[in-house]
Amino acid sequence: LFQRALGGMRYLFEHPYLRASLACATTLNFFTFIGSTLVVLFATRNLELSPATIGLALGVGASGGLVGATQAGRISRWIGVGPLIAIASVFLPLALAIIAFADGPLWLRATEFGAAEFVFAVSVMCFDVPLMSLQASVVADTMRSRVSGAFLTINFGVRPIGAILGGLLGSSIGPQATLLISASGGVLAVLWLIGS
Repeated sequence: LFQRALGGMRYLFEHPYLRASLACATTLNFFTFIGSTLVVLFATRNLELSPATIGLALGVGASGGLVGATQAGRISRWIGVGPLIAIASVFLPLALAIIAFADGPLWLRATEFGAAEFVFAVSVMCFDVPLMSLQASVVADTMRSRVSGAFLTINFGVRPIGAILGGLLGSSIGPQATLLISASGGVLAVLWLIGS
């Protein structure tokens, strides 16, 4: 079992597309989880949105996930799989910046929060769907489960680290500054894709 797991890890790190996509996805997950940890807190305390308004905005965001999931294939056929992954990797963390900069009257803050959640959810689907399709197309059938397991272990393994760091940063420098760090670091994830 250990040798099979190492084989999947080796395959993952030796393949140029898989290596680049793993680095991008892991960086993106790490930084977005720094900010995502504080989104509801920021919406409540800084934006002064009610629980009902936050729930409505999160519902709007969920509909963005549906739009992204149903349209990712069409968009990738139009602009290409790689460009869609790269574009989504930029827009996904920028949604956190929209939340951080939300301002104005209550209706505008609520609209900005809902729009950011929508952009975030669309971007997640436009990143994940083509990324997993790319992975399936370049991995040999005999290695698929091992490579997928290695990819998800690393990619999802950074999430709790990002969340803990987000909580620590939020406590020390404040939620807005933490959201901006999260967005800035997340946008840089696209740099891993340039060479590929």
